[in-house]
Amino acid sequence: MNRLGMQAHNFAQMEELETLVLASNKLLALHSSVWALTTLKLLDLGHNNLSDLPAEISSLTGLTVSQGLLE
Repeated sequence: MNRLGMQAHNFAQMEELETLVLASNKLLALHSSVWALTTLKLLDLGHNNLSDLPAEISSLTGLTVSQGLLE
């Protein structure tokens, strides 16, 4: 069980989202709707249970990942 207060598929409705902080949510994977957030500039996935990120992350061309966000 994660700690989000919303269903992951709701991300698709946030078309102009620039910052998404999902840190410390016990995530094992990301919902595919995250990759539709083409305006996303910062994605914080730190302190989760992710083993890797799918290749779709490359579709977010404006995304900046800072050191430490995937700890």
